[in-house]
Amino acid sequence: GIVVFAVTMIGGGCAGGALQAKGKKKHSNNLNAKAANNSAKEETSGTNATNVTKCGRTLPIILFVGELIACGLCIGGIFRAAEVDDTSSGIVTDAVSGDYMFCNYMPGYAVTTEETQYYCHAFEYPDVDDQQVINYKVLLDQDRVVHHMILYSSDDADPAAGFFDCSTMPPGSEPMWAWAPGSDEFVLPPNVGFDTPKYGILQVHYNNPNGLSGLVDRSGVLMNITSTAREYSAGFFITGISTSQIEVPPEKNAYGLAGVRQQIPSSLNGKIVFSSVLHMHLIGKRIWTRLWRDGEVLIDPDTGTDALGHKDAYDYNFQSFDTRSVTFQSGDELQTTCIYENTVQRGIDFGNPRAAAGLSVSGGESTQEEMCLSFV
Repeated sequence: GIVVFAVTMIGGGCAGGALQAKGKKKHSNNLNAKAANNSAKEETSGTNATNVTKCGRTLPIILFVGELIACGLCIGGIFRAAEVDDTSSGIVTDAVSGDYMFCNYMPGYAVTTEETQYYCHAFEYPDVDDQQVINYKVLLDQDRVVHHMILYSSDDADPAAGFFDCSTMPPGSEPMWAWAPGSDEFVLPPNVGFDTPKYGILQVHYNNPNGLSGLVDRSGVLMNITSTAREYSAGFFITGISTSQIEVPPEKNAYGLAGVRQQIPSSLNGKIVFSSVLHMHLIGKRIWTRLWRDGEVLIDPDTGTDALGHKDAYDYNFQSFDTRSVTFQSGDELQTTCIYENTVQRGIDFGNPRAAAGLSVSGGESTQEEMCLSFV
């Protein structure tokens, strides 16, 4: 029951690495001009960095997205850390810190009744010199159908395009942030930040197996952005098993698939891994990504398990980025392994209709299909 095949690895803006030396980007413009443009946009969800009075009430740092939609604090716009100017649709200015909050969301996407949908919305980052994102917080709206979200960087997106199908991402799109059920706020280490590109693309995977209708989604992400340079620039890579290679036969309590050990590309040499999340779907039972060095498996001394993550009791509803501390070296090899439980009882307990009906489960994009990935 073991299928062996090549690992798929996707490089990022840091040439596939987890961290790279800070590279500056220069843009010109100002926040006030961006604020004026944002004031004309639909007002929906969001938050700010301090308590503010808005809509006749005081709003705290963190709010549920429904309250923010009602109050109109997130307009895909800027939130600085001090004084609120009510005439500019909730933009908070602060001339001292240089830090601000910026939110992007799906501005009223009408979820269709299709089971699996990938839709995107592009936006432009505030045009400010030398800025980095230092933490991300999910703004979750229609949680019954939002399967996951990925924020991509892009140098060639069209914010005026509106919603567009993105089951295949446009060329040049590179991941910067990801959310799946169970994830919480993603705070980068104090010396690390994601360089902001010119444009961003928010991709949302909607999973609607029950064909729910009338849902309008405004899910998104709130970013804390700083203009204070940090030592390292962050990046993503994804390793794991291609969905085309996943086929789990019925009535298997523990069916394993393993990727072949593959040497990391030279572009990853010296890169520091500080976080990763392991990802499967509903019949996923165990998953780990193994790092081999000089013929030996690297073990995390704090957990006693694989240095790039190991889950012996995987639960789709509790996925989170966990802290790592690994520096890649030349010759390192990676291998991801997934164990699935395709039984009728597992299908009933976790809501997979194919497993519950005693059928095989293939790899694919929908929640009822399977994956085996590690986001690093």
